[in-house]
Amino acid sequence: SFDESGDDYIVKKVRDALEVIFGAENVDKREGEIKEALGKDLEKYFLNDFFKSHCKKYKKRPIYWHLQSPNSYFNCLLYYHKLDNDTIFKIKSNYVQERLDAVLHEIKQIVPQINSEKISEKDKVKLSKELSELQQEKEDLENMSKLLQEIIDEGYSPDIDNGVKANILPFVNKGLIKVIYERF
Repeated sequence: SFDESGDDYIVKKVRDALEVIFGAENVDKREGEIKEALGKDLEKYFLNDFFKSHCKKYKKRPIYWHLQSPNSYFNCLLYYHKLDNDTIFKIKSNYVQERLDAVLHEIKQIVPQINSEKISEKDKVKLSKELSELQQEKEDLENMSKLLQEIIDEGYSPDIDNGVKANILPFVNKGLIKVIYERF
């Protein structure tokens, strides 16, 4: 999902906007209309369709960038005109690391439960699957952090005057921006 400080952040922002525009009593109705028009809920739209559509509209020079970890456990949107020398470091240390810390905490909570003699076999299987998923997410987040650090270490310094292509390529080359409406 697109995290700011939790799951569904971008959906929450859309719902907040709907509330301001249409009033709290009409948010669910309006969101339902959007879902019907899109053919999917908002989170699925932002995760799967928004960036491709945006790239097409902006002729492969998007002003919003969908950064994804290699296995898509982490997603965020960057606004091109707000990029600065600290943006990548902030994403890495504030968002990726925050989620990684949460995953590590969850793993720490699950391992003793799985090893407990007091747990049923059914619960042990369920927790083992959960643990496996968390370990995959952990690896994905660690890989994302490593790739972002490589971009930083390579001296990434966004310059809006150089254009979208020059600024986006380090992320495309590292596989952190996967969906580009046809290659640059």
